[in-house]
Amino acid sequence: MRTITCRIQRYDGKSKHWVQEYKIPYEKGMTVLSVLTKIKEEFDQSFTYTAACRAAICGSCAVQINGPAYLACKTPIDDVMNTLKTDHLLFEPLASF
Repeated sequence: MRTITCRIQRYDGKSKHWVQEYKIPYEKGMTVLSVLTKIKEEFDQSFTYTAACRAAICGSCAVQINGPAYLACKTPIDDVMNTLKTDHLLFEPLASF
């Protein structure tokens, strides 16, 4: 069974930063947002992220993955993995956040 290794940059809201890893079962048709939602709902309820319109209009769901920025709500995870040529993804906030 194919898995996606998601390493997420976390922040406690005060001063502590760390990277946490999750192994998510791959499902065809997933978006980046559905991967983040799966982490929240099935692996770690303390994980939070922002997504407002879910229509690629507001930009609140933008996230860096292995460097480049993507809109989580509209970007298929297959496109990200094919572009980056890996199933190992580092999710980080945009550089200015």
